[in-house]
Amino acid sequence: MFLTPHTTSAMAMFGFVYLWYLMAVLVLEIWLDYRKDIVLMARQSSGRMRQLYRAMALWSDNISERSLEIDDKVGRFITIVGIPSAFLLHGTSVSSSARSRPTPGGLPPSCRWSSSFPPWCRASPW
Repeated sequence: MFLTPHTTSAMAMFGFVYLWYLMAVLVLEIWLDYRKDIVLMARQSSGRMRQLYRAMALWSDNISERSLEIDDKVGRFITIVGIPSAFLLHGTSVSSSARSRPTPGGLPPSCRWSSSFPPWCRASPW
């Protein structure tokens, strides 16, 4: 799907939106929020754990007030960008499930559903 994308495929577009949201929004927000803690852990650790924490902090050990302020501003910007991305991500799944639903009168009451999962018809005594 990612190597040979088909731009008219809803599944491919959902994958691209999900990848964008997951990598560019969620991972960056989490990293910016925890960068100070990662740097502090790198300073307290030794050996391989120190190298791991330093790699997680991208070899930056600057946690000055100015640096943390910039992290906060960048995180706020990413959050603002992420809100429409979340609407796009969840809107594509909601709209695709809404399009696949039959008309309300098309199924008996025991088989109607209100989520994006397929209906599981159950025997109803009424």
